[in-house]
Amino acid sequence: MDNNKSEQEKIVYKDFDKHWKGLKNYNIISKLNMYLIDRQAIKTLLDISPRTILDVGCGIGRTMSKFKELGFKVIGVDNSETSIDFCQKKGLEAILMDASNMNFQDNSFDVVFAEGLLEHFENYGPLVKEMIRVSKKHILLVQPNCHSLCGKILNIAIETLTKGNIKEIPYRMEEYIESFRKYGCKLILRRPALFNSFAILLFQKYE
Repeated sequence: MDNNKSEQEKIVYKDFDKHWKGLKNYNIISKLNMYLIDRQAIKTLLDISPRTILDVGCGIGRTMSKFKELGFKVIGVDNSETSIDFCQKKGLEAILMDASNMNFQDNSFDVVFAEGLLEHFENYGPLVKEMIRVSKKHILLVQPNCHSLCGKILNIAIETLTKGNIKEIPYRMEEYIESFRKYGCKLILRRPALFNSFAILLFQKYE
């Protein structure tokens, strides 16, 4: 692991790798949540009709598989060897890579996608900068909205049913929006998902 990473970042990456190693199956609440959230993310993608998608923090390839089924050209990156192994066994194109320092040229993908990633990092600025750099035009985020009523209820349910959750920092959507604005993007769509317990945020690079 990169020695330049903060201790908090190292813990996050270690926890994610441990999470994927121990994952046997999603519980019923998680499956329902992901289905409803994915519907909104896919609807947004279909509206902008990209040809190429980069899935940042691709995990075990759940969203990659859905994007591929829809005919999109999708590549995933993750800092977990376990994650990449899962994806490659599914026949997905996934690369072991640090999302804050990606080995892609500028403007490589029509859309850069990330689901449930930024809230785990105390300093997510480097991730935002890299996602913007490698995107031709759009960045699509799915972020938990832990400050909504349903978000609070969902968090309690997940903590009750699931052990070993990876720590999440309770950022507000406005903090993500401001960070992307700072690095050269504007918000063009904000869509609630799962009764506003999550938010779909679509950003566009300034011309």
